[in-house]
Amino acid sequence: MHCKTWNFVLAFVFSTHLSGPAESQANDGATDSAVDQTEAVGKGEYSIPIAETSLKPFDAGAEPFSMCYGKVQDIKHVKDYVEESGITSNVVTETSKATFQVRWESYAEITLGGFLTQRRGQGGVAEETWCTASILENQYQTNPDAIRFISAAHCFQPERGNWGYPKRPDGSKINAFEIATLMIVKGWFQKRNNPSRVPPEFDASITRLVEYGFDGPRKLDYAIFEVARADIPTDLHDSGPTIRTDRPSKGESIAIVQHPNGLRKRVDADQLSGRISSPNGNLLFYDNLNTYFRSSGSAVVDRDGKLLAVHIQGADRGYECAPGSGSAQKSNKALSIRSIMEASGVL
Repeated sequence: MHCKTWNFVLAFVFSTHLSGPAESQANDGATDSAVDQTEAVGKGEYSIPIAETSLKPFDAGAEPFSMCYGKVQDIKHVKDYVEESGITSNVVTETSKATFQVRWESYAEITLGGFLTQRRGQGGVAEETWCTASILENQYQTNPDAIRFISAAHCFQPERGNWGYPKRPDGSKINAFEIATLMIVKGWFQKRNNPSRVPPEFDASITRLVEYGFDGPRKLDYAIFEVARADIPTDLHDSGPTIRTDRPSKGESIAIVQHPNGLRKRVDADQLSGRISSPNGNLLFYDNLNTYFRSSGSAVVDRDGKLLAVHIQGADRGYECAPGSGSAQKSNKALSIRSIMEASGVL
């Protein structure tokens, strides 16, 4: 893979909306030729595919920042995946069942400053694609009326460096728990080589943010939320990957099924580059695996399909992606499920 630093501006990055016109729900055989250049979650996610789009001049006066990207052809539709780095297509297929896109509700009358003000004029978030989430393992589905998911806390974070505090039409602010209830998950949003073999796409509203890691003493970047059980097809209720709590080793095969830039499900697989222990949890890093904006919250699984971690960011701000470098600062990062379980009150 190849990474390169670009000085971009927010005005361009948020100039197009992908999951509406660019990739319609009816376009089952989509090749996603128009790739969205939208940052979903702010600080930490700096990898975008530009191979399928042309770079254009930016508005004068907009604030530049750096990001990095891998070759977009290296990240595959889940339906086109063949074994790579020891990760079988069966593992990808099973992980894919539990993987959902996260986006704002169509009726969300919430405004954000910063990038959305530039992109939409009023900063409205309705139908904006945002992150990725995964259904939790069955043994942690303790609410008989709901299905629990795991994602990244910053997907629901009220305020970050590149957007203003979310506000209602009357100007009042909303917190993370309110933000969650203004979002939905979209299931089976993926390419269909044979439409008859993939169930239809569906939406389900997030009903409750159960746990918000940033509220805990360690400020961990994870979130657990619920969707009404009746809104999720029964064949997906038990689709969550088994949690693995031992410490993974450098060089282990890993895969991430994700919704990069809000696109239909993609997957990339490679080896784990290393592990970092810190006050804010054990982080796994991987420097030769593509992720993009809106990949945050994706499950990181091992060669057996077991959940190792939750993807939370790309290369550190100010650093260039460097595949093969072994540098944590120049790599993607995930919060280990072991750290999450140590901090969680529900796992």
